[in-house]
Amino acid sequence: MRRSFSPYSLLEYPAFYRFVQRVLVPGGAKLIAPYFEKYFAQSTGLVIDVGCGPQARTPLRSGKLIGVDVNPDYVKDFPIRTKNTGIEVEALVGSAEKLPFESSSVDECRSVALLHHLELSQVENCLREMRRIVKPGGRIVIFDAVWPKNPLLRPIPWLMWKFDRGPWIRHQHELQDICLRTVPGNWEFERVNYSYTGMEGLFMKLPCER
Repeated sequence: MRRSFSPYSLLEYPAFYRFVQRVLVPGGAKLIAPYFEKYFAQSTGLVIDVGCGPQARTPLRSGKLIGVDVNPDYVKDFPIRTKNTGIEVEALVGSAEKLPFESSSVDECRSVALLHHLELSQVENCLREMRRIVKPGGRIVIFDAVWPKNPLLRPIPWLMWKFDRGPWIRHQHELQDICLRTVPGNWEFERVNYSYTGMEGLFMKLPCER
């Protein structure tokens, strides 16, 4: 069956997706790098990247990285574009709501810019699945966009998220409430700016108790 076309469907193609990221999030790679280093530099073991996209955006110094995405094209691209990192890399087609891993079987579960593509029930299921597969002593680390605190001072990010293909951009307090309510624990939250146009995002980290 032929897929219906929409402007957003172009983003399903990895090359176009990467082009859009460079144009609409200027300086993003440079500004987010120190935060990625802060949250991911110490990661090790078996790490799952949920909603991985066409390429790993977060570092892993040692261990094995497995990307999971519903888009087969992204899954095909992921190991190729994440090569030469000194780690083992794989990718699987799968849903964030039903991760294809045994309970308590991975050291870390991470996602970047995934949650705003999921409605509330999907986010809750995704969080529960992340917690289910992480070993005691492991951790969950999530980064996602949030609405600017003052749209008048940040008109470009506000307009971008208004027309983003992920329709569920949330405020910081909404994301924090979802995390705390769905998977209770000692969550840590940090709001950051990650582009020259003033894009804002939230890091969410949960150390999973032993």
